[in-house]
Amino acid sequence: MKDFVKSDLLESDIELKLADCPEQVSAIVRETIQKVYPHYYPSGAVQFFLDLHSEARIKEVMSYEEIYLAMVQENIIGTGSIRKNEICRLFILPEYQGKGYGSRLMDLLEARIFENYPKVHIDASFPAESMYLRRGYQIISYEKMETENGDFLCYHTMEKEQANEVLAKGEISQSQYDALQRDLDEIIDDLGEYVRYNERDKLKFEGKCKNGNFKYKRNYQ
Repeated sequence: MKDFVKSDLLESDIELKLADCPEQVSAIVRETIQKVYPHYYPSGAVQFFLDLHSEARIKEVMSYEEIYLAMVQENIIGTGSIRKNEICRLFILPEYQGKGYGSRLMDLLEARIFENYPKVHIDASFPAESMYLRRGYQIISYEKMETENGDFLCYHTMEKEQANEVLAKGEISQSQYDALQRDLDEIIDDLGEYVRYNERDKLKFEGKCKNGNFKYKRNYQ
């Protein structure tokens, strides 16, 4: 696994460096929660988030999560993690918020997940939910839990299909995507028994409309 991944989208390149220090990751998360979350959540919910992302907890999950530090010009600006097809623990430090880094960090994490899965899952915090909706995520469920002091923590679970990545970027319209999907389904039907079809990759394709011509590729396994 590579230690660094560069984004082509940034004026100042953002890099993802695999984290090896749970204390460092926890410090980023805790600072962001303490400064931002009280504007959105009651005190019991804020404390729940702080406990959830403690140094001990992060050390525990490092064995099965990809935990990254987001860096710009050697400055640590935030962190993000991947667990299978889920993006978790996505935080941009307060002084770097409002500059587009959260969305750019999502670009990198989503791209890694879409290499192996047709969908990305995320539990959406209130501060970031509007960004996820703009990126093509759909609300799957509304969840509510009671914290130790009786406060309630509410959030949405959200998912984004790889097909929605194309739509969110405006590369094709919904009607063009639907037509492309029908064409792909016909290709599968025509190939019949000669294709070993993997249901997980049903929507694993790239679609792009340029000057009215479709360009796409599809993975078969």
